[in-house]
Amino acid sequence: MRQIVLDTETTGLEWAKGERVVEIGCVEMVNRTLTGNDFHEYLNPERLMSADAERVHGLSSEFLADKPKFAEVAERFVDYVRGAELVIHNAPFDVGFLNAELARCSMAPLDAICTVVDTLKMARQMFPGKLDALCERYEVNNAHRTLHGALLDARILADVYLAMTRGQDSLDMDFGAPEVALPAGGEVLTAAPCAVRVLRASEEELAAHRAYLEQMGCAAGWSSVCCGGKGAMPMAARILVLEDEAAIQELIAVNLLRAGFAVERAADVPAARRALDARLPDLLLLDWMLPGESGIAFARQLRASARTRHLPIIMLTARGTEEDRVCGLECADDYVTKPFSTRELLARIKAVLRRGAPLAAQETVRAGIVTLDAATHRVQAAGQPVTLGPTEFRLLHFLMTHPERVHSRAQLLDQVWGDHVFVEERTVDVHIRRLRSALEPSGGARHIQTVRGAGYRFSAREGEA
Repeated sequence: MRQIVLDTETTGLEWAKGERVVEIGCVEMVNRTLTGNDFHEYLNPERLMSADAERVHGLSSEFLADKPKFAEVAERFVDYVRGAELVIHNAPFDVGFLNAELARCSMAPLDAICTVVDTLKMARQMFPGKLDALCERYEVNNAHRTLHGALLDARILADVYLAMTRGQDSLDMDFGAPEVALPAGGEVLTAAPCAVRVLRASEEELAAHRAYLEQMGCAAGWSSVCCGGKGAMPMAARILVLEDEAAIQELIAVNLLRAGFAVERAADVPAARRALDARLPDLLLLDWMLPGESGIAFARQLRASARTRHLPIIMLTARGTEEDRVCGLECADDYVTKPFSTRELLARIKAVLRRGAPLAAQETVRAGIVTLDAATHRVQAAGQPVTLGPTEFRLLHFLMTHPERVHSRAQLLDQVWGDHVFVEERTVDVHIRRLRSALEPSGGARHIQTVRGAGYRFSAREGEA
């Protein structure tokens, strides 16, 4: 796995107000090993440096005057980070600045070419602290860090990230046993360290393994799980119940379980956030009046996030005025007031889930020479039947129902595989190749287009590459 630890220095704090990037520092890791293949550039920001910013990183306008502009290094930078996982401390800051710089060059944003891990978010979940505090916790030497520097901070962050994610870092099994004195004339022999050889499966091998598991699952009757087979028992929808009153939470959970749903519970917004970060549910049942942050404020945040924007939400609350209902329905899919009928609540949950069902409720989709029937799980191209595996079928269905749009590998992984599934992004390329191979004999492969540096799209327009 290729990871790039990245840091930037800037002329100020807000890219939206025209502040610019003045230094980019990147450190490459492959399979958690530093390679020495660094990327480092000082940049001419084409504006004066503020005194406050100069005090932070020590870069003056005079020093940067003869340095290249971002546009001059943009392609080299994009080629360097393409396809990697970026590791950044406080990622929204650096990504926001870099996306603004890329936009000035009419280039795709970072999330179209790579994925991002925010170590600040990781640290807040594990324990709060700035980079200096994390260095102290993990015994990473940063004594040489008197001023902020992008490459220096990236190297320090690489050490911190490896320490944060390494798990067990010792094979010592003495469990605190006291040291044993050596006999006279004895000596301690230290074994030379040796590298452990790790044999990793290729993307083709991983994809073939997943396809085999899917076929095995279908043969065992898992058709609703792996390929949406007709007549199979549907998977239980997962409902997250965010309710602070224990008695009401228990009442709702018991009735949902009896109705065949899988249930998760949370009593406040932080607990709900942890559940959502781990895996998105099929529906959120949300109380308005919660301790700390209110349910309505939380719902607005979910609607503002690309990951949770389409999460079905039912507001369940004692607030029943017309103004409250209107306010709630601006960010929720339905609104139920307390006291409520259990039968009505279950009926409303099922109705909201039916509206959001992606495949089963869809009619036949036609685009170009390709026809996809979601109900019968059949595909034709130019009138010829096309045999697809379950993953290729879902991939084609998503692309055909979102035509003429470019989707990055990360977006396709979230939409087709699910945001809770962790696989390499190159897995998408393997299944795209399989999909094209299946469509090639009938001429349908031309509709699956690669957009260099951005992703893939389905286009029915003639004459486009």
